[in-house]
Amino acid sequence: MLEAEKIYMYKECLYNYGINNFSTMKNIKEKVFDIFEITELMKNYLVYKKVYEEYKYAFLQHLWGQFSFLLFEAPDNLKEEFFKRAKFRLNNELNIGYDNKILTKLKGYKIFNDFLNMDLEGFFQKYKDKK
Repeated sequence: MLEAEKIYMYKECLYNYGINNFSTMKNIKEKVFDIFEITELMKNYLVYKKVYEEYKYAFLQHLWGQFSFLLFEAPDNLKEEFFKRAKFRLNNELNIGYDNKILTKLKGYKIFNDFLNMDLEGFFQKYKDKK
């Protein structure tokens, strides 16, 4: 989108996701850790295009959205490792420098903050039925 000449918004649905045995959505559990490399590539692209500072809060929300979704979708035997990596990646991102006054106003900040400050068991006890 950063290089698009025009962007259009449509109210009607243009694509319906189908989940079948060959669907990427079905096989997401096998590739749950790929998100860390993908989001790093995204960040590098934003830096390359010199728009990272302008979009860093949106990027952080995207990271959190992807990580929180995949944490609940990860196979049970991979949840602990995914949780550790996601927390590490988010903390590294936060260390770059974010204004706490803006952070606290972002959508989903409370659950995001709990994620950073709780262990996996406590986090799941609090949020598993709310996903």
